[in-house]
Amino acid sequence: DPGFLAAMCAALAAAPDAVLAFSDSRAVDAGGTALWPDYQGYYASAGAPMLAQDGVFPAGEFLRDCLAARNLILNASAVVWRRTALQQALRRCGADLADFTMAGDWRIYAEALSQGGTVAYVAQPLNTHRRHAASVTHRLPINRHLNEVARMHRHMQSVLGIDPALLHGQRQAFAEARTALRQAAAQQIRSGIALRPPVDDPARFAEAALDAAGR
Repeated sequence: DPGFLAAMCAALAAAPDAVLAFSDSRAVDAGGTALWPDYQGYYASAGAPMLAQDGVFPAGEFLRDCLAARNLILNASAVVWRRTALQQALRRCGADLADFTMAGDWRIYAEALSQGGTVAYVAQPLNTHRRHAASVTHRLPINRHLNEVARMHRHMQSVLGIDPALLHGQRQAFAEARTALRQAAAQQIRSGIALRPPVDDPARFAEAALDAAGR
């Protein structure tokens, strides 16, 4: 939105220790047709009711509530960084990012916030998130997508420590991601799109397609 940068910069100015600021987003499809006016329903279902309103969240709280099981900064273009915090995080984990296709943003948020500070959040949907079949999420084979989720779960365990609540949340998020990816793959097949095989080995595509469609 025209007011996005002004709102993010104001949020950063009001929270001098904020590592980054982000806003909620609205979703549109490939042609620009509105899908959802915001992501409030998803935040609530993911156990992050604090994102229903503006706030400044301590890094540790945000890591546990919004990044431990899922990346609830849903769109990187909704983020404005404190430049020094981003530079420092990139120096620490830049080499690690080369191995990510889908979850690199999740990794850099976790790295930056592992050093403390806060996150400034604006609940107004000032950003537009285009969801389409040719996105990285839709083109990445399912097993590679899930491997990156599992890798981030292990990383968050190393940052936050392991406890039953954390593991339960991660297992639930992983199962939901697997189901959603299989359903999306099945829909692609039914629609004749099939932009990606659901597994890396194309020879297994038909078998995986049957699994995705529930046989």
